[in-house]
Amino acid sequence: MLRKYISRRIGAAFATVWLATIVVFFLLSLVPGDPVFLMLMEAGGLPPTPEQLSETRAKLGFDQPTHVRYMIWVRNMLRGDFGESMQTGLPVATMLRSAFGATIQLALASMLVAILIAFPAGILAATKQNTIADSVARFGSLLGLSMPSFWLALLFMLLFGLQLRWLPVFGFGTLRHLILPALTVGTGMAALSARLIRSSMLDVLKEDFIRTARAKGLSERVVIWVHALKCAMIPVITILGLQLGFALGGSGIVETVFAWPGMGRMMVSAIFARDFVVVQGVTFMFAVTITTANTLVDILYVYIDPRIRY
Repeated sequence: MLRKYISRRIGAAFATVWLATIVVFFLLSLVPGDPVFLMLMEAGGLPPTPEQLSETRAKLGFDQPTHVRYMIWVRNMLRGDFGESMQTGLPVATMLRSAFGATIQLALASMLVAILIAFPAGILAATKQNTIADSVARFGSLLGLSMPSFWLALLFMLLFGLQLRWLPVFGFGTLRHLILPALTVGTGMAALSARLIRSSMLDVLKEDFIRTARAKGLSERVVIWVHALKCAMIPVITILGLQLGFALGGSGIVETVFAWPGMGRMMVSAIFARDFVVVQGVTFMFAVTITTANTLVDILYVYIDPRIRY
């Protein structure tokens, strides 16, 4: 039964990625403007001649119908060839490997920040309901949800980078460069997770088995951290899995503000440059990372709660 469920989830993930590539590929073909014209215009500084346009379109495959170009792209992609950037001429696969490594660092660090903030805050708010601690935790989570990521990034840069001069405000390569972007992304993730943990814990703490555990003389720490938290984890894991998937997909605004060379910044640059080859490659990686995270969460449900079967 479990093997069948996992097979269905993996099959659904492959179908989702495939549909995402189809939608994005055909939508890009409808975008106004000629990317070949813009590429030649930037390279030469002068409007290209019709002969140059025709030659370059044939070289890049833009003279083919959209469905033919899509089939060629899929065939090459399955061999690990995502084409070459129209802007830089570099292999997109090489660019993706470099950017994905930076994005993984930021995503995992952000998730660590979110967990370290959200779990203590959410559990404290639930166990101290209607107290000052609960009010502070709820206000903090609401504040975190209300602040746009770009504004929070600028605030952290101003405070920790320019005023206190504790951390660098941009760049990549050391742990100190990672702290501010991770705090920015992780704070937003923690705000939503803390509210969900509080809500789930409050529901679980009202259950009969919690009263039974307390009646047996178990310590409050065991009741909260062993019995209650495990049962409250299903919705929490759902949101954490979604957040991790989107973080692995790249936080474009935050990466751009901090000059972090991840996939989000790579996507933003490619969109502004009309570099459709890079956009297609990054979109594929987005789809793969998000669906993989969601599929792993669905499989994890079964091990957390054996009652879950589909």
